[in-house]
Amino acid sequence: MERKDILLDQIEQVGRAIAKVLADFFGSTAPGLIETRVDFAITQLRTELDIDLTKFFDHGTDALQAHLVLRYFDHIRIEQLADLLVTMVEHTADRSDPRKSKMLNLSMRLYDLAGSISKTFSLERQSKIDRVKKLSDNCR
Repeated sequence: MERKDILLDQIEQVGRAIAKVLADFFGSTAPGLIETRVDFAITQLRTELDIDLTKFFDHGTDALQAHLVLRYFDHIRIEQLADLLVTMVEHTADRSDPRKSKMLNLSMRLYDLAGSISKTFSLERQSKIDRVKKLSDNCR
């Protein structure tokens, strides 16, 4: 029972860290381009959660899942991470930013991974996947 409580606490810590990155992304009062905020969010993910997005872009699905599970990500937190990536892409003004297509590809893989871990179909998740597909088409 105590081990389960510790695991739940660690999962909640991941959720709080993702929420903090998202809040900082939107709540930044510092002047500057949105690309600077994207870079800052990527740095926060690396420091807060030990998630290096540049390495995630190249990970296969199995390696990606192993890395996230090792860091106590459940399907909800994986989906939140995908949401964060999509939000960062939507707010990046530079259409030629090469990270956009990589982030969209990674978010699609994360949504798929969240679905396979939860073993349930979610209309909301499917709607997000459809949105990512539209964004991907616009980035080409």
